[in-house]
Amino acid sequence: MTPKPTQRSALFTRLRAALARRVIPAALAAMAGFTPVPSQAGFFDFLHRLNAGPEAQKEATQPGRRGRRPLTRRVANIPQVHARAAHALAAKGFKLGAPVFVRVFKQAPGFKRGALELWIEQGGEYKKFKDFPILAWSGGIGGKRREGDRQAPEGYYPVTSAAQFNPYSREYISINTAFPNARDRAQGYTGNALMIHGGAASIGCYAIGDDAMEIVYAAIEAAFKGGQSKIMMQFMPMPMTDAAMAQLAKTRAAKIWMPVWKELKAGYDIFAATRRPPEVSVQGAHYAVRAQGGKTMLASNEESVTPPLPPVRPDPATLSGTLPGILPVFAFAAMEKPPALPFVRFADAGATPNGTLKGAWGIAITPEDRKTVSASADQKRECMAKIGPDADPIALARCALQQRLYTR
Repeated sequence: MTPKPTQRSALFTRLRAALARRVIPAALAAMAGFTPVPSQAGFFDFLHRLNAGPEAQKEATQPGRRGRRPLTRRVANIPQVHARAAHALAAKGFKLGAPVFVRVFKQAPGFKRGALELWIEQGGEYKKFKDFPILAWSGGIGGKRREGDRQAPEGYYPVTSAAQFNPYSREYISINTAFPNARDRAQGYTGNALMIHGGAASIGCYAIGDDAMEIVYAAIEAAFKGGQSKIMMQFMPMPMTDAAMAQLAKTRAAKIWMPVWKELKAGYDIFAATRRPPEVSVQGAHYAVRAQGGKTMLASNEESVTPPLPPVRPDPATLSGTLPGILPVFAFAAMEKPPALPFVRFADAGATPNGTLKGAWGIAITPEDRKTVSASADQKRECMAKIGPDADPIALARCALQQRLYTR
C-alpha cells in the first residue's frame, strides 16, 4: 500500500526531526572533539517536556514559537567553555575553580525579567562577579507546587552532584536545580528537570542565554570539581529587603508562600551581613538557615563573632531580663566593657531531669532589633550529649553560643 501524500509529509517531518535531534548534533560534537550521549540528551529533553504539561508541549513543537530551538543548535565543547569562562573571570581578578554562590531573582531593579547573580570567593569573602539578565522564566511570583503548573521554583537548591550538570541540553547547557528538594517533597510538591539553562525560552526553568550560561556553568562545575561539595543556589522572587517583604505580603501568593519567603529572607540577611553563603538544611517541611562559623547578624549589616563566655556561671538574679515576645533571658557579659553591638542574650525554658528540652532556645541580637535566632533540634541534642543530661539552661546557652550554633 502506497502512503498518501499527507502520510509521506508526516513521515518526512518526523525523519527530519530525528536527524536534527540525533545525527546533526552528533556530527557537530564529533567535529568539536567529544562524543555525545544521545540517550542522556533525550532523557533530559523528555523530562523537560513532561514537566511542561500538554499545552506547553504542543506550543514547543510548533514552528516559529519561542519554545523551539533551531535545527542546527549549538553543541557545547566543555573544555572550550571552561577556557572562555576562565578568561572572563581572570579579566576581573577572579579564578575559575574558586567557591561560588548563586542568587536568582525573578524581579530585580534594572532588569526586565529578573537577574542571576554570580558571587565568587576572593580574598576570604564572596564578591559579585556579574549580574546576568534572565531572558525568560515562566509562571508568576511563588514557587512550584505541581508538575505541569509551569512555575519556576523558589527556595534553596544546592548543587551537590555531578549528575546536575548537563552538557547535552536542548537549551545548549544546563544545571539541574534538583527540584523537588527535601522540603518540597515534605510538602508533596512534584516536578522534574527544572534547570538554569541557555537559550531564551523557558517552561518552568530559568533561561539566561548561551553566553551567560557558559560562565555560570563553568564557574559552578569548576568549583564543584575543585572541592566545593555543596554549591548553594538561592532562588527568590526579588531582593528580600524589608520593603520587598511588605510588598510581597500584599500579593495573592503570600497566603501559600510567605513562610518560604521568610526563610529565604533569613538567608538573604545572613549573606548581606557576612558575605558568606548561608548554611541551609531541611527540618521537616521548613528550611533551617544559619550563618557560617557562628557569625552573628547585626542590625547594622556588619558582622561579629560572639566572644567566648566567661568560665563562671552568671548570677541569674543580676543578669535576668526580658525582651518583648520571647521567654525570660539571661544576659552574658563576655567582656569587661561589652560594646553596644552585639549585646547577646539567650532564652530557654529549661530542661527536664531526663535531658529533654522544654520550650525553645533563642538568641536575641540587641534589645533594639528584637531579632531571635533558634537552635535546631539536632544542635540541642548535640549540646546535651556533650554536657550531660543534668545540664541547666545556663550551661546549654554557653554550649550553643561557644559553638556558634545559630539557626535563624
